[in-house]
Amino acid sequence: MFDQVFTAAGIRIIQTPPQAPTANAYAERWVRTARRECLDRMLISNARHLLTTPGQYVAHYNEHRPHQGRDQRPQPLRPCRHRSPIPPRPGSTAAKSSMD
Repeated sequence: MFDQVFTAAGIRIIQTPPQAPTANAYAERWVRTARRECLDRMLISNARHLLTTPGQYVAHYNEHRPHQGRDQRPQPLRPCRHRSPIPPRPGSTAAKSSMD
């Protein structure tokens, strides 16, 4: 079922070798972290909640959550590549980040 959905979307499927848990270690770690920190702590109430929660967690994970490999600092913020940043309104003052 999953293979058909991805193939129809033009995504090439790469099979991991059998009985090789380290071949997919990064994906396994991400799934375990997302489940432990997000989904195991929430009671999902409906389909809309289920669809929005992982996206919100991904934003938290990438922008606010401390990472051990970066001395407990969050990832640096980068401008989004697929849309242009919104310019500030004339006369407004931009808020300064606490990371500056």
